[in-house]
Amino acid sequence: MNLVQLQALIAEGESQTLEFEASFDNAFSEPIDHQISIFSPGTFYGGLSVADIHTDRYRSSLRNKLVAEAFYLTGNIEKYGSGFIRIRQALSDYPELDFKVEENFGGVMVTFSQPESQPESQPESQPESQPESNMSIQSKVLQLLSKGPMSKRELSLALGQKKVSGQLNKVIRELLSLNLVTPTITDKPTSRLQKYQLSK
Repeated sequence: MNLVQLQALIAEGESQTLEFEASFDNAFSEPIDHQISIFSPGTFYGGLSVADIHTDRYRSSLRNKLVAEAFYLTGNIEKYGSGFIRIRQALSDYPELDFKVEENFGGVMVTFSQPESQPESQPESQPESQPESNMSIQSKVLQLLSKGPMSKRELSLALGQKKVSGQLNKVIRELLSLNLVTPTITDKPTSRLQKYQLSK
């Protein structure tokens, strides 16, 4: 899978577990747009924690051995149980990339990020008019909603926006389509009293 295919997958809002193969090197041969996040619903299986995943000594468990074996035999995965170890090993060739694994919102979020490089003559901060990436706003919205239901207006203010932006509306639609959030007033989706909450 190359970088363009990975970005298309994320843009389409599909939530899939991706197995990174030996071709991982080629995925980052071109610059990425500062951050790529992949969300997979469900938590780690078999009592694994994020701390375990950051070591090379974890032992993975298969949810369904028959399905895993079928994927392996058909070539859809090259190996099972060592994906995070192989990702970290491949990333050792790219020290400029950060790799973060988080377990929240009922799933696992893996984020690859590259700090923005700015010319020396440019100021450190971005202009207010420059929009953030959707994935960055999605993460912030999910974090805000973890504290309780909020309206679009409340989310907008919490994000430091003066009014509800088209980008925030788009992010809410994406989160609804991924079933990560649900409206509090389900029978009137456009109600002025509408709030959003994390899906249960």
